[in-house]
Amino acid sequence: MTNQNAKVSNFVLLRGTFSLPSLRGAEGDEAISRIATHLSGARSDREDMRETMKGTNKIVVLITTNSEEEAHKIAESLVNGRKAACVNIVPGVSSLFWWKDKLDSAQESLLLVKTKASLFPEIVELVKRTHSYEVPEIIALPIIAGSEDYLKWLDIACQ
Repeated sequence: MTNQNAKVSNFVLLRGTFSLPSLRGAEGDEAISRIATHLSGARSDREDMRETMKGTNKIVVLITTNSEEEAHKIAESLVNGRKAACVNIVPGVSSLFWWKDKLDSAQESLLLVKTKASLFPEIVELVKRTHSYEVPEIIALPIIAGSEDYLKWLDIACQ
């Protein structure tokens, strides 16, 4: 293994892309070689990430609610209004947070909303109108990659 491959091996292991057993033998050597070839002359991770993020128009919105009932109400509004392609409802989330200068906790439901970034302002407006919290959690995370079929469906499902 050359020095360049050794560096790539460390990179790969730190990123968690491959485990040690998968890097043993001829198959592992070939994988390391392909990665080394790809990385030599490639841009930095940050540059690649910025490029990927620049082109994304899909997001996952996280919303917490005080009950499963409220979560279903908001989810139905988003999906029926075509603001979301899909909403997962995760009940029983334990939350610990600062509220009005005191440490507080709550059992909440978490909504995972898959949608287009362009619809985020409308989602914020809809949630604020219907949510029971004074300051509801409504945060968006970019979808930087996904199966092509799913992402196409997401585009079609949201309007």
